[in-house]
Amino acid sequence: MLDVFSYPVSALMKLLHDLLGLVVDPGSGTAWAGAVVLLVVCVRLLLLRPAWQQLETGRRAAALRPRSAALREQHAEDPVAHREAVRRLQAAEGPGLAGCLPLLLQLPVFVGLYHLLAGFTLAGAAAGNGVFGPDEVRAFASATLAGVPLSAAVRTPAATLAQVAPGLDPGAVLAVVGPLLLVAAAAALLGARHARRQQAAQARPDDDPVTVALRSTGGAMVWFAPLSVLAGGLLLPVPLALVLYWAVNGTWSTAQTWVLTRRLERRTPRAAGA
Repeated sequence: MLDVFSYPVSALMKLLHDLLGLVVDPGSGTAWAGAVVLLVVCVRLLLLRPAWQQLETGRRAAALRPRSAALREQHAEDPVAHREAVRRLQAAEGPGLAGCLPLLLQLPVFVGLYHLLAGFTLAGAAAGNGVFGPDEVRAFASATLAGVPLSAAVRTPAATLAQVAPGLDPGAVLAVVGPLLLVAAAAALLGARHARRQQAAQARPDDDPVTVALRSTGGAMVWFAPLSVLAGGLLLPVPLALVLYWAVNGTWSTAQTWVLTRRLERRTPRAAGA
């Protein structure tokens, strides 16, 4: 089912790999790992505009909060009138359904990218992966980065690891995967902290109890994403190629959000109380 998303992404990755193959050995880990990195960069650049629109949508929604709070006080004893007033405000100045489009555009792309990279295993070589044939899947799975196959994981059984890279010490896998996991976890932590600061900047004294409760638990949730990354990479059979994607995509996402937020602040400073 997810193949419908991974096919276009795999076509882009194949193009990038073929281009890299003009300057380096197409079967080398440099070509395959480089294709993964360039794939993340290209996808991020293609979705740069939707990401910007998503931030603008959030700013517009935040700007309406003081007026929504005023309507809640104005119609405190008439819930029907309150809902109608909020509906009119949203229809006139809110982001509407268009505010969901940036996320809807990004989600299938990243689902396809994740599904594609997770499918580059020796077990999946017989069926191929996206536009890649079985031989290319085997070439990807056997290609090495710093001496470790891209299909290897910290939890890969020794017998399976011996089939791909005879004599490879499992500790060598951790030596390569571990630093990438730390980069991915650090990027996830910085991204979560940035989102936490943005939420704190939007806090208002008259926020409803649910919003206040969610914000109060946000401090603990900041650690959920980085710990999930570390746990996933260390406890699950996540291949090196996927960990490389986590590290590159997380670093790019964090830096992009910071840059775009700074630009948005300069263009449309946050209104007082918003």
